[in-house]
Amino acid sequence: MPVEGHAQRVNAPLPRRDRIVLAVVVCASVIAAAVAAAVYLTRSSPPSQKHCVTVIVPSTMGGATRKNCRP
Repeated sequence: MPVEGHAQRVNAPLPRRDRIVLAVVVCASVIAAAVAAAVYLTRSSPPSQKHCVTVIVPSTMGGATRKNCRP
């Protein structure tokens, strides 16, 4: 059984204050995503060593890093 007045509340436009809050949240999310992308794209990776292989493998206490270098 539908609630009385539910259709009118659902179809009513958002009040001005709610539109402003929604716009601020969307803008903050877009800015945060842009900053995260910029940080990710500009971060530097450690220099690789010649003839070395580094692998991250699962272990009992979390991830373990294995590094093997040949002379």
